[in-house]
Amino acid sequence: MKAFNLKLFFSILNSICKSLPSRNVKTFLELFIGAILSTSGHITQAYLRGNFQCHWTTYYKWLSGGEWEIETLIDKYIIAITNLLFSKNIKKLRVLIDDTIVYRSSKNAPQAKIDFEHSAKNNRAKYVLGQTWVTAAICFFTKKNKPVAIPAISRLAQKKGNKNKIEIAVELLESICHAINDPFEKLALVDAWFMKKSFIIPALELGYQIIGQARIDTFLYLDPVTQKKGRGRKKKFGEKITLERAMKLKSNTTEVFIYGNDNLVRYRSLVVKVKFLDGLPARAVWCEIYNKKKNIWSKPSLILSTEINLMPLEIIKEYSCRWPIESFFNQIKNNWGMKEAWQRTEKALMRWFHINCIAYGVMAVVNIYSKENRTNVFDFLPWRKNYEVTSGMIREYMNIYFSTLSIRELWSDKSRKIIVPENAILKENRKGAP
Repeated sequence: MKAFNLKLFFSILNSICKSLPSRNVKTFLELFIGAILSTSGHITQAYLRGNFQCHWTTYYKWLSGGEWEIETLIDKYIIAITNLLFSKNIKKLRVLIDDTIVYRSSKNAPQAKIDFEHSAKNNRAKYVLGQTWVTAAICFFTKKNKPVAIPAISRLAQKKGNKNKIEIAVELLESICHAINDPFEKLALVDAWFMKKSFIIPALELGYQIIGQARIDTFLYLDPVTQKKGRGRKKKFGEKITLERAMKLKSNTTEVFIYGNDNLVRYRSLVVKVKFLDGLPARAVWCEIYNKKKNIWSKPSLILSTEINLMPLEIIKEYSCRWPIESFFNQIKNNWGMKEAWQRTEKALMRWFHINCIAYGVMAVVNIYSKENRTNVFDFLPWRKNYEVTSGMIREYMNIYFSTLSIRELWSDKSRKIIVPENAILKENRKGAP
């Protein structure tokens, strides 16, 4: 069982706070802790749950018109969490890109527009009114080698203008590149919607390798066997690789831990030239997963990797690390209340959304790097001992911890760092704070 590492929590939080002017830090700390304690996306709920000392209008004005930059705050946060990866000798930075829609009932919400709901849920219309968020997350691994998506930076798709979601995704990758200085091997994991030339080529120029699922009917070719003699342009493509041709390749079947379970996987692989990338070489992997309940193989899916030296099984494992970003969307919208968050201006909405995402990310990272210990903040929940400690459970525990702690007094203006009072020590018994 894990003992929550408060020292690491305050260390990351202290690094983030140094990106703000001194006069803004205390207000940020209260809203940050309030975002952790509240299960709703409303600022009013965060205000009521936290031990705030100023009037409500202080926080409203700070979010809507305060003189501070959210980009600087995000950069410090990205540096803080990637430093943890680098300290564990992890040299590969996996960036997950995806988009989600937060439903709205009013057209007056910032950047709310009618958009296509590609999740294809049975109880949802094909076109819905909502705010479309494009998000970049960083993949971390638990001690059980389970991938977890830690949010990094998000942007709202614009209601008007020519900038689309692919251009926003490229900007997110560029922002992460500018924030970190460590020599990471960068890998971007995307779904089929982002597997387009307008995304892949700029990402490659930024130093990212791309792994993503493509349409099964994507035009793939081999190198030309013979070249045309005489005048004229040389051949760029050889024989076309169709799905029927790919299914005749030699297959490999193995059991691999992906998507949270040990799954039987059958795959075929070939280095090809991709037509929509103007003949750029890539490794194509046709993958099928065995459904034990239905006793059948799934339909083949096509995964493309611009890193042709990766083994096919490694490509399948890497692509499976993209899935946790879907869990993050579910958590941030339903359990962290962002589907209920309402701000009149886009600036205030961006700030509040990122404060919630950073709060979620810090809690998740600290949970991952918390050490095993016999004593546990959840010892008073004996029926949960066989389950994994989640960020949501730790959030409930933090409610007890911060209920009597003056958040504003944590920050020292003189030393510009967080100083935890000596009397704010966690008790490891059920009475009082656990």
